[in-house]
Amino acid sequence: MLGDKVKLLRKERKITQQKLAEAIGVSQSTIGMIEGNRQGASNDTLIKLANTLNTTVDYLLSDNIEELDFPDKRISDTGFGDDDIRRIERARRKMDPKNKEKMMKILRSAFDEYFDD
Repeated sequence: MLGDKVKLLRKERKITQQKLAEAIGVSQSTIGMIEGNRQGASNDTLIKLANTLNTTVDYLLSDNIEELDFPDKRISDTGFGDDDIRRIERARRKMDPKNKEKMMKILRSAFDEYFDD
């Protein structure tokens, strides 16, 4: 369920309910209600939750909690969903924004020719 996934992802990232609430512009009690599966979330809130928790709305709304290891089906469907990419993705989801930026700098400097952004 949505609430279970939000709580799991929030705790994995070591974010308090209050910090998550502030990040997406809702009250802490709203996060508590969502995590307790006593309240749903609007489309806008779902998008903000997904962005803040570094996942997809599809994953948050899916029935399969096993997707947590690699929720981005676009990558795995293209054949790039190997174990190394899964490990990188799990690590990235646990990082704070500063460390994510550092990781991307390292990857870009090592593999700049493969980045097209």
